[in-house]
Amino acid sequence: MKIIMFKKIAVGSVLAISTCLAMVGQANAAPSNPTHYGMDVNNGPLSKLNLTKKQKSQIQAIQKSNHNNGKNGYKNNHAAISKVLTVSQRNQLEKMRAGNRAKRGQ
Repeated sequence: MKIIMFKKIAVGSVLAISTCLAMVGQANAAPSNPTHYGMDVNNGPLSKLNLTKKQKSQIQAIQKSNHNNGKNGYKNNHAAISKVLTVSQRNQLEKMRAGNRAKRGQ
């Protein structure tokens, strides 16, 4: 009887520990500095614009400053980022946005 009870406790403990470890692993896999609306200078549409290091750092600073401002932050980001880009880069970005809007049917 004691052996059966010990086995149940051991199995329960192993399950609880493995669940906790899985949750910690998922939490650690989350990006450390998320950006809104796919405007990541390393992976999103901005990454296709051949940005200089200076432009990347300026854009990241803009995103960070507007991070918690909701839709206003989103609009502010677009306006401020446009000022950092060259005319050619702005045209490229607008073409990508237009393509994305067309895919969504907007």
